[in-house]
Amino acid sequence: IPLWFARGRRRLFYHRAVVWDADRHAVENNLDLLRADGMTVFKRELVLFTDPASEAEADSFITKAKIGRRGIVGMHPGVSKPLFWPVERFAETARWLTSRDFAVVLFALPGERETIAPILAQPVIIADGLPFLTVCAIIRRCAIVFTSDPGLGHAAAALSVPTLTVLGNG
Repeated sequence: IPLWFARGRRRLFYHRAVVWDADRHAVENNLDLLRADGMTVFKRELVLFTDPASEAEADSFITKAKIGRRGIVGMHPGVSKPLFWPVERFAETARWLTSRDFAVVLFALPGERETIAPILAQPVIIADGLPFLTVCAIIRRCAIVFTSDPGLGHAAAALSVPTLTVLGNG
């Protein structure tokens, strides 16, 4: 049975003879744990699948938004996280993209509308309150996803959509 130990901000994980090394990337540590359990072959690519119902919901969303053939840029400011790129910079980016005839689909949680008001002042298409697989199906139709939320960035990468993830507030 694995044992977790918390020591300040560092986490130590012991599993048989494998010690969690905080100086290495978490993926490499996890691969060591899998190797200790006898797994030796790993696919390194991420793949995310959606279902036909989610694909249909995404098509319906795009049709209702009248996006047409314009390039779609997905945007998610991730304002619920403690470290995020300033909302005003996302608003400037949305203004720049829409002035070049890109459709900006803004992914947000329903409770974030007040915080993302500067972005909503731009001609963006809000996509909030949608199920995760529907969001993924919309992301699949994007030319690029621009986010400060690594979770949505990972989802876009797993869908093979180019992604720019900005972390921090600089």
